[in-house]
Amino acid sequence: MVKGSSSRRFGHLLISGLIFLAACLGFAHLWSVRVETALGQARQSMQAVAADVEAMAHAAVTGVQILRTAAEEGLAAHGAGGHAAAWAAVVPRDTASGPGFSTWYGPELAARRRACYLFGTGLLPEAGSERANEIEVAFALNGLMADLHERIPPAAWIYYTSAQKFTCLHPYARVAGSLAWSEDFLRHPVFADSGPERNPGRAIRWLEAYLDQAGQGLMTSVVAPIYDPHGQFRAIVALDFTLSSLSGYLESAARDAGRLLVVNQEDQVLVSFPALDGPRLWNLSEVLPEKLAAEALQAVPSGECRAHGRWRACRVNLQEAPWRLVRLVDARQLGWQQLADMKVEIAGMVLLLLLLITVERRRQLAEIMKEGGERYRRIVEGSEQGFWDWNIMARKFSASARFDAILAYAPGASPLRSGEWLRQVHPDDQEAVRRAIRHHLLGRELSLQIEFRARARGGQWKWLLAQGRIVERDGGKDRGRPLMMSGTLTDVSRRKQAEADLIAAKQVAEAANVAKSRFLASASHDLRQPLQASNLFISALARTPLNEEQQKIAHNLGLATKALGELLDALLDISKLDAGVVTPQLAPVEIYEIFQRIESEFASLAMEKELRFKLFFPSHPLVFETDLGLLMGLLRNLIGNAIRYTEWGGVLVGTRLRRGRLVIQVWDTGIGIKEDDLPRIYEEFYQVDNPQRERIRGLGLGLSIVRRMASLLGYRLDCLSRYGRGTVFEISIPLQEGASPGAARGGKSRAQVNFQVLRGARCVLVEDDSLVARALESWLESHGMRLQHFPDGDSALKDPHITEADFYVTDFRLPGGLSGIELLDAIRQRRGGPIRALIVTGDTSIEQIDAFAVAGWPVLHKPVEPLLLLERMAMMWRDDGPEEGVAPGFTGSDPASDP
Repeated sequence: MVKGSSSRRFGHLLISGLIFLAACLGFAHLWSVRVETALGQARQSMQAVAADVEAMAHAAVTGVQILRTAAEEGLAAHGAGGHAAAWAAVVPRDTASGPGFSTWYGPELAARRRACYLFGTGLLPEAGSERANEIEVAFALNGLMADLHERIPPAAWIYYTSAQKFTCLHPYARVAGSLAWSEDFLRHPVFADSGPERNPGRAIRWLEAYLDQAGQGLMTSVVAPIYDPHGQFRAIVALDFTLSSLSGYLESAARDAGRLLVVNQEDQVLVSFPALDGPRLWNLSEVLPEKLAAEALQAVPSGECRAHGRWRACRVNLQEAPWRLVRLVDARQLGWQQLADMKVEIAGMVLLLLLLITVERRRQLAEIMKEGGERYRRIVEGSEQGFWDWNIMARKFSASARFDAILAYAPGASPLRSGEWLRQVHPDDQEAVRRAIRHHLLGRELSLQIEFRARARGGQWKWLLAQGRIVERDGGKDRGRPLMMSGTLTDVSRRKQAEADLIAAKQVAEAANVAKSRFLASASHDLRQPLQASNLFISALARTPLNEEQQKIAHNLGLATKALGELLDALLDISKLDAGVVTPQLAPVEIYEIFQRIESEFASLAMEKELRFKLFFPSHPLVFETDLGLLMGLLRNLIGNAIRYTEWGGVLVGTRLRRGRLVIQVWDTGIGIKEDDLPRIYEEFYQVDNPQRERIRGLGLGLSIVRRMASLLGYRLDCLSRYGRGTVFEISIPLQEGASPGAARGGKSRAQVNFQVLRGARCVLVEDDSLVARALESWLESHGMRLQHFPDGDSALKDPHITEADFYVTDFRLPGGLSGIELLDAIRQRRGGPIRALIVTGDTSIEQIDAFAVAGWPVLHKPVEPLLLLERMAMMWRDDGPEEGVAPGFTGSDPASDP
């Protein structure tokens, strides 16, 4: 029975295949005939184009010959008369190289339409002189030039250039007044190659193609030398025309298939259709397909076509010009084009194929239905999942063999099939399993999906995933009591183990992150101590008698130290940026302040590399809200990279307003970034063009920090680059309603704070670092304050006069048992009233910042700007008066915000 069925199937398939094969062969023959016809038409159209170009070249050569004959006859006659109007139009003119002359006809178009533009060097020649006679000859050629220009549309220029240093150029209107004589005219190959040394036969020659400097594109010239009756080389007459003008001849022939080229003897492509990219000279080898060599094209006889793989190459040599026409046809592409035109034939093939498929499909449907049951059985047995059915009303449970094998039981032997199946479930999971099944049966859940542990045959626990749903009810699909439920059972023990491993790894990573944060907090404190001392010593130095140069050095040293402190803050906060614990402290900032800092920090660096460093920002004040520290850290990275990777040219930092946003851009003319590298520049430790990891090129963290800062501030960061040309980074800052020209900050500025009120005030300084303590003493005493220093809190509290000071400045971390907070609390309690106090610390951990906020004491973080310290103390004195306590509300911990 099976054998007979197979024989019939084979017979049906054989007949259908033969019918379709015959149709395909006929279609292929028709297609090949059409392709050959198209190739023949392409060859014929190429012959027609060759005839047109040949005629144009013949006209050009003949026209130049006529001009040469007329010129030599004029020279033999020692000039020509009847050109008084032309001489009247010749006027003197001054040029960069000295006196000269040229023609000017004024606005009368009729007068200059058939006139040439005569221009030369030196004074106007006297009538009857040799130079005047030759100019008469040039005037006599005007009519011939005009006629030749009209007969040859591609002609761009027709001109007579004399060794007597003048030129008569046609047409006049296009160049009037824009040209002046230059000695380069006689050195140009058009003139220099026409003399007796390089052209002893006095032949009319076609020049090689060249790129016109006036923007005309590719050009060529037909040049004829002119000799006087004595055999002396006197001048040339030439016809220039733009090669792109020949594309009109090629367009009609090349439109149907392939590419059509005009090539000279040096294998330079003069013109192509379709056009090639860019105004430059192309070599034939650059245009030919990879598998078609120029030597193979040379072997093609003129007027013939040859096949080279998938390509058809045709060639026609011209007689009047040293050119040849080349046609390249992609036979494969042409075949596809012809195939696209055979719509009716293709539709017939498709209908025939559909008919054959329909007949065969009907025959196969019966066999498919027969094989369906067998296929389902094989799928069930081969699956990693166990399939099960539960007849709820009959209390009958059936399952596949895989269902039993999951718990290592033989087929039909799994305890999960029995009525006591729940005993195999882990005691901790039994209630969850009961609840999941009950909720689905009651309609509270659309499907059953529960993970639980079950005991395998060997006694070990396995994680299982049970999935299923009610597939039959007595009232229809979604109504009535449930009758049948089906689903799958899957072993998910490996996934559960992987999840447990992932949780353990996460806990290890979190512990490492906590350790890293503690280390960074400790490093922050230790690094800020000497930097704080440097700030204070520099400020104290600035108050001593210094000459102008020393003051400038001290000022720049202060700016550098300040920048180092801000950079240290950014580096030590990188882990906090990743953890999301850094909160931007927004405050009004004037754009001028940002660019003033940029100039002071980077102008000297650019000058050292001899780079131009330009800043562009609005002349009027522009205020916007930002975190100045984060924004400056972001800009320092971008500008530093721009200077580091730029060897010539310069760097520009500019800003502009764009659709309600402030855009800051950093431009450079450096090495640029390859397009493939752009997506990776923000990765940690990734550097462009630094595979040896040279330390002088940085660590590769800058742009990673920039991306984090921009994301934290909510700014958009974009980058555009051209490899070898330069890069621009753009920061887009959204402006709020209040962002407008005006003052940068509310309240009094530092210039308005009177530091004289601190003179004579007594200040207690508690600092264990002797270097920082000496620096603070120098700075505060330079402003007339009286300082009393204690190395720790215990020694300060032992002083009986400790409560009599006007100010208290203390570090947070102190030797002994007292911290800075505890010391200030003790002094305030002993005094019985408020005190003026500041905590100056290098501890920047998140936990300690929160503790400062709870304690209520104002905090400044090291390194502290010396003027900011004085400002805070003076404002305390101003707000409280000399006899009152601490200023109410002055308890913030942000050193960058105004009180």
